[in-house]
Amino acid sequence: TQIFENNQTKASVHSSLFLECTLTEQEEFAVDKGRLEKLRLNHNVGFITRFLDEFVSLCGVAIEKVLVFSQFLHPFCLIIDQLKLALKWNEDEEILYKYGKVKNRKSFIRRFNEANSEVEIFLASTNVCSVGISLIRASRVVLLDVELNSLFEKQAIS
Repeated sequence: TQIFENNQTKASVHSSLFLECTLTEQEEFAVDKGRLEKLRLNHNVGFITRFLDEFVSLCGVAIEKVLVFSQFLHPFCLIIDQLKLALKWNEDEEILYKYGKVKNRKSFIRRFNEANSEVEIFLASTNVCSVGISLIRASRVVLLDVELNSLFEKQAIS
């Protein structure tokens, strides 16, 4: 059931993420991998990616910064690629991304929190970044998936 839930969570972000899932033999046979690969950069195909693209664009106009949490790596990679294409943003400029252990954690936090920072969105691992950091410039928080431990979600939002 855990694999099924992880697959369902990833695919709910964007259908092309089904390619990153552990599939049964029957699912392997049924999936049109070529079609999903062609749809990968189209943010309109996924409900969550379409919402996120529009939401981030609106927040940019309102000069608000967005913090996005997920427990999975693949949605972040896809979102970064889609934001680069749709909004002409660049990683480490308008997009900050922290997943797993990063040596310069404090510099990520400082860059995001600076008043004159060009960073518009911070994509962060729920497990790594939801506890013990202060991202005071984030006026909007998006949780891409549900954590089994609600403590992580509560801390991330706080």
